[in-house]
Parts: sequence; C-alpha cells; structure tokens
Amino acid sequence: MTVRVRACKGPNTLDYFVRTFAHVVGPGAEPPGRWLGTLSARWGLGVEVDTARCAALIGATGPVGPIGALGRPWLPRGVRCFEVVAAAPKSVSVLYALGTAPVVAQVLAAHERAVEDLVAVIEARTSVRLGEPRRRPAGCELVVAAYRHHRSRADDPHLHSHLLVLNRAQDPDGAWRVLASRSLFRDQTVFTGTYQACLRRELTARLGLAWRPVVHGRADLEGMPTAWLEEFSQRRREVQARAGASADFGGDALARHAATRGLYQRQRPRRDPTADLDTWRAAWSERARRRGMDAAGALVDLLDLSGRRDRPATATDADLRSMAREAGGGPSRQLEARRTRATPARSTPTRAR
Repeated sequence: MTVRVRACKGPNTLDYFVRTFAHVVGPGAEPPGRWLGTLSARWGLGVEVDTARCAALIGATGPVGPIGALGRPWLPRGVRCFEVVAAAPKSVSVLYALGTAPVVAQVLAAHERAVEDLVAVIEARTSVRLGEPRRRPAGCELVVAAYRHHRSRADDPHLHSHLLVLNRAQDPDGAWRVLASRSLFRDQTVFTGTYQACLRRELTARLGLAWRPVVHGRADLEGMPTAWLEEFSQRRREVQARAGASADFGGDALARHAATRGLYQRQRPRRDPTADLDTWRAAWSERARRRGMDAAGALVDLLDLSGRRDRPATATDADLRSMAREAGGGPSRQLEARRTRATPARSTPTRAR
C-alpha cells in the first residue's frame, strides 16, 4: 500500500516537518509545505504553509483558525490531525533521482497534481462524527498541509508527500466537529488507487511513459531495470532481512506482512538533515555509476517518445473511472474536471458533493 493513514496525537506533530530539515536552506532545501483543501482556499491561507498558522491549528492552544476557535480545545493526547502519506512507486523515485532537470521537473509536477486529486477524493469521502443514529453525509471542506519529501530514512530516492489533515470540519448545521476516522482508515486502498492512477495519467501525458501491469492499484515503469529498483531499496532489504531472521512464519504471508510492517515503524534510522537535495541527487548518480548502471541509456529508452506515439496520452483513464465508481460517484466529477483542464495552473478545488 502506497497511501497510508495514521492518527497524530499531542502538540508535537509539527516537529518532524519543521525541525528535521531546518539545517538546510537555499535552493537545495526540502520545499516548504503548501496548503491544500477547499477550506484552506476559502480561508485565503495562500500557497506556502505558515508554521505559526499551522501551529495555531494543531498546537497546544488550538484549534484556532482565521475565524477564531474551531470548536472545543484539543485534549492533551487528542488526535490533532491525520497524516496521509502518498508515495510514488520506486521506479518513479529512481527516475526523479537520475533524470535530467526537465525530466525531474515533470516528475515533480505530476506528483503534485496527483496529490491534489487525492485531496479532492479525501474530501469527497470524509465525514464528520455526528453520533448514532444520525446519518453522516459524505463530503467535508478540509484544511490540509502538504509536505513533499524526496528520500527514505535509508537515504534512497523516495518521492512522497505527507498530508496533514486537520481533525476538524463543519457539519451540515455549521458546527465544528472531529472527523469520522473509520472512513479514513477504511479507504486507504481507495486513496492508494486514486493517487497511483492519477500519477500514471500525468506521467503518461507529460513524458509518454509506459507501465508494467497494475497490481493492487500500483505499477512500476516499463523499461526500468529491476536491478535498479533493488539497488535503491536498501530500507526494504534491511527490514525484510530482519523480519525473515526474527521469526518462522510457516508460509503465513499475512503474518510476515504484519511483522514487516511493524519493523518499518520501529526500526527507523535517524535521518541526515545536513545535505541538500542537489547533493543527494549527485550522490545517487555516482552510486549508479559505481554499480555500472548506464543511467543515460536507460533514460533514453524510458523517454523514447517516438516509439510510444500510438499510446493514448490518457492511458490510465480506465483506472480513474474504475476508482471513481468505487469511490461512490462523488469524486468522479472532480477527477473528470481536473483531467480536462486546459492548463496546468493550480486552481482551487470545488467543494465535494
């Protein structure tokens, strides 16, 4: 699963995003967060996340928005927000790591657009907690702070975004309530399929890329050598080795998966926050050269547009329609509107119905 959801409790939720990368400044630094969600746009929060504003929303004295207090104060260990992590397939991360500047720009733009579409689906499927037996109409205007990161904890290329979804929204009567968290966790598979399908659509349209068969909603790039994926997956190899050495699962794939996922959460090496992205991309290129990887030749094969002109630019529209049907019909209108936009300029999403 490449989109996962977790609840963030306590007032220190922002520490990882604000302090971990504070040592690096300048063009090579991790980009600042950006505001997404219909409510963020309605409040006029702008594009770049203001740390003070974000702290007011999920900090110890919150939640306080531009219009004042958003309902009751947070409990000391209450859920302030939900973190939704959307991660690109490893092959796309490797393309980002080894690609030329124009290719990198298109990969990042495709990822950002897919994240925007994902937020639209989250809004369409999320409801507030009203208590039984009152009906919970799906569809909320949300405040989302999105932080894009580019490497894993093992310092491999790993393009992903952390979406901090504020745990407050208005009910149909205008009262501020917490979100119904069960739907967020239940819909992780839908979120995965949505983000992955949108990313494939964007990269196909922008770069003419082709894809391997889709498995569980996700697919890697066709033509990306498997050895490259394994080379830049150090964290996965380490965790799987630990899982295999720690227990005998007797062929139980579910037990192995649970143990592996637990190790991902517990065995977290500390990041090196001192190097900028340009330094890391140079290090990844040098690493590929030492392993005898012909990055230039492989990228030419991947981006050989002349051999792919017969492929429709929207080769993944079927995936989008299927995911929209699974999502209950609501997101389909938003996804169709985004798909047919004439320009790539960012626009404010409309409220999900």
